[in-house]
Amino acid sequence: MAAFENQPDIFQTDAFLPIIRSLAGLANSTYAEQPAAYRIVADHLRASVMLIHDGVLPSGKEQGYVLRRLLRRAMRQGQMLGIDGNFTSQLVPSVIEIYADFYQELPAKAAEIADIIDQEEKKFRQSMQRGLREFEKMIVGKDQLTAELAFKLYESYGFPFELSIEEAKSRQLDLEVGLEEKIAERRQAHAALSRSASEQKFKGGLADQGELTTRFHTATHLLHAALRQILGEAVGQKGSNITAERLRFDFSFPRALSEAEKMAVEDQVNAWIKADLPVTRQEMPKTEALKSGAIAFFLEKYPERVSVYTVGQQPDGQKGKDWISKEFCGGPHVTHTGEIGKIHIFKEKAAAAGVRRIYATFA
Repeated sequence: MAAFENQPDIFQTDAFLPIIRSLAGLANSTYAEQPAAYRIVADHLRASVMLIHDGVLPSGKEQGYVLRRLLRRAMRQGQMLGIDGNFTSQLVPSVIEIYADFYQELPAKAAEIADIIDQEEKKFRQSMQRGLREFEKMIVGKDQLTAELAFKLYESYGFPFELSIEEAKSRQLDLEVGLEEKIAERRQAHAALSRSASEQKFKGGLADQGELTTRFHTATHLLHAALRQILGEAVGQKGSNITAERLRFDFSFPRALSEAEKMAVEDQVNAWIKADLPVTRQEMPKTEALKSGAIAFFLEKYPERVSVYTVGQQPDGQKGKDWISKEFCGGPHVTHTGEIGKIHIFKEKAAAAGVRRIYATFA
């Protein structure tokens, strides 16, 4: 792009210029005065909008954590530019302007994307305020920033490590020798502790493989299909947890469901259960599974050859006509939906920004 437009600075090309111009209208300094901050905001906001468009939401894990880091670094740079208050959501239209011709569905998601980003910025500012207050308390009587203190601020208040380091330097505190390496080690150990819980999610989130959990597991596939049918195909699974007493299902959606929507989802699931549809397992290459219409919202966790479960009369037929659900899954499942038994949604609430959580049990 830079060569095509004969412009040596890619941030002054059409790939970034709409964002840079919008940002200049909010900042107290020009691009020429603080190019690094402008570039970070433009680059990170552009990437964040496209990640959210692809179904990623800010969180403390996996892709969601990458998104959160991108957004929060952009937010921090905005503060360096003298911007007061939330500003990142105001840049979303500029990002969409750049990509609208290539992603025609993107403009329709503009308000949803802007709201997700705005909510994340509000959370960040709250975390910053709490973290700064705690930082001030923790450094009383100390002459250096230690990895232990920085990690405590991060783990308890979501206070970024890089911000702890910046604040320590601004107060002329020494940094513990090997501070950044020690922080990295602590983070790796923390990730290892949570890995087993994360792995369970990709096995269907089952507490065991007993009869009741197997029935609930197949019910989550029907629930997922019903939510996508009633609320729109932008809905995507974000996690599940199943015990012998109930199922819990997390999915991307920006607002609470109405009572009518919950009833419609429950009725559709129970209609499919009553129809006693066959549940079929097939094994195939990942690329072939995707071409067949199978969905997988944690695609990178699956091997090149995958197990696919289809609910419907003809696994190789058309969606809606021959089958109603087709997902990458390791099982276990019932052989016919009639084995599940009628279910009842007894609770629905927010699980995270842009993520709803449904609880259901047998009626």
